[in-house]
Amino acid sequence: MEEHDDTQTTNGKINRWVFGITAALVLVLFLSAFILSYEALRNLALDNGIQKGLGFLWPLGLDAFMAVASLYLLWAHLNRTWEPLPLALVMVATGASVVFNVAHAPPTNMARAVAALPPLVAFMAFEVFIIMVRESTERSTVGTTLGQLRAELAQLTGQVDQEKDQLRTLRSQSRSLNERIKTMQTQAKELERVTVGSNDPVAVRRGRLRTILAENGREWTNNELAEELGVSLTTLKRDRAALEKEANNGL
Repeated sequence: MEEHDDTQTTNGKINRWVFGITAALVLVLFLSAFILSYEALRNLALDNGIQKGLGFLWPLGLDAFMAVASLYLLWAHLNRTWEPLPLALVMVATGASVVFNVAHAPPTNMARAVAALPPLVAFMAFEVFIIMVRESTERSTVGTTLGQLRAELAQLTGQVDQEKDQLRTLRSQSRSLNERIKTMQTQAKELERVTVGSNDPVAVRRGRLRTILAENGREWTNNELAEELGVSLTTLKRDRAALEKEANNGL
């Protein structure tokens, strides 16, 4: 993971260097092409009736407008908006600049190619720069979104772990409470039995019968038990049936 982070850091530095160098070259190309085209268009304006004192204004109608429209395209990409009209205007201004540069050139193919090159270079260089800006912006947006998702995932994971801990604590408390309830219920039954038995001769007799039957080492017959308790055989059988029913209900 550390090696991967180092690689990303190195790639990020290289990308910034490449982007900065490209931006500087685009600026140089655009300015040089602008100056060459501007001079040709100014001379064309002077040769075709524009006053000498105003000749410097005429090229701004094409090359400066092309620069303004190109800057708008860059702003649109940075702000993630898009309209087709500015690009069309840039292409129209570039085409007009090429036509007027060629018109001012000497009537040879080479001279016309040389005259057409500056506005085309300015247009293509700026378009390449806009593409780089768009890709960089999208990559930065994706990286930011991915970082936010990772942070949210880590936060949710921590919340889930916390909820699990609380659930385990509640389960432990629930088991403890259930055990206390069972203990209290047993104590309540025993207290009820003792309380009732201390005032009820039948309960006392049946308690003695329960104790005798719980003792090991001897098998008692019904007659022996009746004689031991001082009751009739019918009463003894009724008491034993009540004890067996009580035992079955306890199960």
